[in-house]
Amino acid sequence: MARFSPAWHLNTAVAAALVLAGGIGAVIVTGRLVQDDAALAAYREAARCPAAPTVAAECRWSRQFTVTEIRHFKRRNQQNGVVLVAADGSRWETSYAADGPVFDHLSDGDRVTGTIWRGMVTEIAAVGATQETMNAPADLRKRYQVGAMILVPGLPLAVVAGGWWLVLLARRGRSTAGLHATLGLAPGLIVCGMFSPALAGESGDDPMTVVLIWAPMAVIATIVARVYVAYKRPGEGDEDAGTTPTVAGTGTAAS
Repeated sequence: MARFSPAWHLNTAVAAALVLAGGIGAVIVTGRLVQDDAALAAYREAARCPAAPTVAAECRWSRQFTVTEIRHFKRRNQQNGVVLVAADGSRWETSYAADGPVFDHLSDGDRVTGTIWRGMVTEIAAVGATQETMNAPADLRKRYQVGAMILVPGLPLAVVAGGWWLVLLARRGRSTAGLHATLGLAPGLIVCGMFSPALAGESGDDPMTVVLIWAPMAVIATIVARVYVAYKRPGEGDEDAGTTPTVAGTGTAAS
């Protein structure tokens, strides 16, 4: 019976991890999408509260606030913020994805009307305009489309190649150069996708723009993988991890 080397066990663990990660990732993304869609629908359908609730409620109600502690950031990875103070002295932290029609005009001491849902300020109104806070459920379908574009080409490829790697290693104790290249290409496609929204700048939420940036990088990654297989020396990547090497010219096992 073939004896499997430490390299066989390592390869098996890597392939199994890829398969497991693919399944977990798909479940998480699907569950988050369902959860976000349900929250958005509940928010849009929420009625006005007949009176101010004493606990977090599914209905929406309004309250007057005084603006204080304005935090204005220009960096993409930082969120603008404002502390709203109610008449009873309670402080409500709010953050905003962009300057918007209200935040950009706020000053300390200004008065705004806040919409409250589930115990959070989801919207503010002032200067004849309204603006949602980061607490408001957002329609993230475009972002999920971008996320799917990032994951779908590489993740299933990694899962299938990882599963096939497990089969080859279990049956023959060896893999192939083509399989090595595929398992390198799969995460490469995912990495290309992860960089694409950042390269798109302000259009990072637009699926078509991201695809136009991702496609050339994906083509280059695919060409690199193909070149790797084409120029791999015969026998490389096809090592039999389940047999004992022999001494060249003798046909006897190496001692």
